[in-house]
Amino acid sequence: MKAIPQLLVSMNIAVSTPSVADHQQLQPGLNAILELFARYRVRATFFVTPAWAEHNPDQAQQLASCHELGIYVPEGAAENPVAARNTLQRITGTRKIYGFRGPGVKRYTTWKEAGYVYHSGIPAGWLNNRELPRTMYIKDSCFVIPSSVSPVLRYPLGWPGIWYMPELMTRYLGNRILNKDRMLSCNFDLQELSTHSTPFPLVIKRLDGFLAYLQGAGSFSTHIEWLQEQLYE
Repeated sequence: MKAIPQLLVSMNIAVSTPSVADHQQLQPGLNAILELFARYRVRATFFVTPAWAEHNPDQAQQLASCHELGIYVPEGAAENPVAARNTLQRITGTRKIYGFRGPGVKRYTTWKEAGYVYHSGIPAGWLNNRELPRTMYIKDSCFVIPSSVSPVLRYPLGWPGIWYMPELMTRYLGNRILNKDRMLSCNFDLQELSTHSTPFPLVIKRLDGFLAYLQGAGSFSTHIEWLQEQLYE
């Protein structure tokens, strides 16, 4: 009997400024997304900046109680994996931070040496990074878990991919990924969703439909849960 496909849903909270307005702008969107996650029993991985956690300690603690937390590194940010981890652990009480992602990541070895286990990589899509593996690989002794792309065509199945593609095609490509890889990893960005040109209720409606499809296609898992299962099965 084949194992149940594993579904890895992740969300970036990439706020890097101390602006109260920036944080308040994202709150309604985060609340709506958390309601969806609760409805479909999604165990997700949130990649957050220490700046966001410091300005939203109660929210960060809430996320840590239900989901996995990792570090998000914005473009141009200084890479300080030890300080980032210590900040997130102090605020949330999380015992260990395993993952990191973001355009500010330059040297995987810096993070590996600091005790991190994996990088949530960008998709090896048909426009960019096609030379990279579609599924998990190792770089500089660090596991890389890329966002999923379809076989052959390499169409990314995250946002904005699911927005610009008809729902039937999204499900078709999702099924192809699941049949081949027995897992699907999709990443969303809270700021991108909250500032999308489309009215937010329509964005949430599309996400609702996508999560409903995923719920019937497999079992939701955090990144570290899935990785540990691969290593110790």
